[in-house]
Amino acid sequence: MAFTTAACSSSSTSDQSTSTDGPQGGTSPVAAAKAQLDKYSGLAQDVRLPGDPIAGLPGKLKGKTIYYIPIFYQAPLFHSEFSIIKSALAKLGATAQVCPGNANPADITACFKQAVGGSAAGIITDSIPPDLVPQAFKAAAQAKVPVVAMNTNKPLDPQFADNARAFNINQVLQAQLTANQVIVDSGGTAKVVVMGISDSHTSKIITEKGILAAFAKCPKCSVHDMSLNSNQMGTIPTLVSTALVQHPDTDYLFLQYDNMVQSAIQGLATQGKSKTVKVVSTNADLGALKRVANGSQFADSGNDITYEAYGSLDALFRMITGSPDVTEKTAALMPIRTFNAANVKGLELTEAALQSGSWYSSGSFRDEFLKLWGVGSKG
Repeated sequence: MAFTTAACSSSSTSDQSTSTDGPQGGTSPVAAAKAQLDKYSGLAQDVRLPGDPIAGLPGKLKGKTIYYIPIFYQAPLFHSEFSIIKSALAKLGATAQVCPGNANPADITACFKQAVGGSAAGIITDSIPPDLVPQAFKAAAQAKVPVVAMNTNKPLDPQFADNARAFNINQVLQAQLTANQVIVDSGGTAKVVVMGISDSHTSKIITEKGILAAFAKCPKCSVHDMSLNSNQMGTIPTLVSTALVQHPDTDYLFLQYDNMVQSAIQGLATQGKSKTVKVVSTNADLGALKRVANGSQFADSGNDITYEAYGSLDALFRMITGSPDVTEKTAALMPIRTFNAANVKGLELTEAALQSGSWYSSGSFRDEFLKLWGVGSKG
């Protein structure tokens, strides 16, 4: 694989090249990529959830408030996630409060202070690396307010062990799946520009171990890593336009997250490349799958956000009640799926369908979680 990195910034551009070998053992890159895609193109099988029922949970949660702190509430998927959390908590007589993090450590810290000061029963963060606001996590631990760090793949500091859990949704795998869509579609000869987020630990891991690691197994693929800082999100159309001028033979554009795609499409149009460059991403939000269905986006991969919400709540409830921790086992059962025009066809592309989890599985896990929580399957 030919591979270059270029840091996107308004002041300078650095470029360095490296090369890697393809798959070992005689398996072609395309065959290996297709084998993985075949595993994750259909609906996930029903699973048996780990952990024992949580005794007396509804009584301990009735009238309590759980805070949800997403890193960037402007992204539609976070609104969907909060709606699911709010609905699930209502079944236990509890309420949910959202506090947007605005991708700003000061705002995130303020949200933690609001939750702790408001006697929250617990906190769920979304896509916030604990090392971004370590003092906020420490303050919650000292106040004995349990925290679930949803969608983080960095181990938590041991000092938080009794009071925090990391719920990993395996975005590295999701990124690999989307990269494999490109490898298969191109016959192993893709020319790709990658735009990840470079100033987030979690996002960097997804780019390096997900996107770039997958393409490293494709010797005839050419990949240009032009990742950007989160404060450059508003300039994505210009960055895409510049990338295509620098690499005019590009035939795939990989945006790390769905909320980057619409801006990137503007950049493609500026260069007259809307028909010749295929766009791919991860997260599989509603807008993304609609684009896949209408042909303006080639592929996407994501996880069931309903399972993500219920699994994170289960981890939180087990901390609140002092029950044995099964967070890692629960997260490992996450339904994950990769999408293109072939399997998007026939899906109900609505917000209700997204929140039901029907894109990923039968959704039977919802009733199983509710039984563990002692509320049956009401609603």
